[in-house]
Amino acid sequence: RARRAPIASAVKGENWTRETRKGKNEATIDHGAWSEYLSAYLRSAFEDGQNLMDYAHVRDADRVSLDAYVNMLGAVPISTYSRAEQLAYWINLYNARTVQLVLAYLPIDSITQINISPGNISRGPWGKKILSIEGEALSLNDVEHRIVRPIWRECRVHYALNCAAIACPNLQPVAFGPANTEAMLEAGARVGLGSDGVACNNTCDLLEEARFAALLQRAGRESVCGEAGDFLRLMTLGGAEALGLADSIG
Repeated sequence: RARRAPIASAVKGENWTRETRKGKNEATIDHGAWSEYLSAYLRSAFEDGQNLMDYAHVRDADRVSLDAYVNMLGAVPISTYSRAEQLAYWINLYNARTVQLVLAYLPIDSITQINISPGNISRGPWGKKILSIEGEALSLNDVEHRIVRPIWRECRVHYALNCAAIACPNLQPVAFGPANTEAMLEAGARVGLGSDGVACNNTCDLLEEARFAALLQRAGRESVCGEAGDFLRLMTLGGAEALGLADSIG
């Protein structure tokens, strides 16, 4: 029988070459500016915990603050920090840079209209090198597929990285940090797998979500996705929690 090929990466190129073991720098990175921005403009539009960004009402002063925050992250020697700091950094950088990018191109109906990626058939901004970290030019695709996914091997990051499309997983209401990353990954997966709405990343029912979870499990070569029971819990009890019904169903 033919050997099953590994799931192909969406991005060509080698994984991030920097050292990713625990660095000597025990300092913390201040993500307070990103938390303040999220507090001001992230709206909880649905009862099941799904959030939307209020781009239309962002004040000029807050755009300046967001620019300063992204620039600050770009100057951080991130490979010297602990792995917990690194993961929070990459998630926050991806999300904040994506929001910054949408703001720069308003008015648009979809982020896919920001056609700046190289290639004749590429859509959206994800393939363009719009970041410079430790002297290396990176795209949003690089951050997701060359850094976060292969290095941390944690499939719940799918529910942490927000691509600014209506079908993308939620932006969380506060910035990621070493102390809250686990809880926020769990919360994102709970809404994504446990509710039938835009943050599910599709319009599937519960059985289709189970199929999606099984596909994630098959990707274990790249991600640590947990056992079947973990997904069942997220899709049942987790869904009840996302809807605020944990005390009455499940």
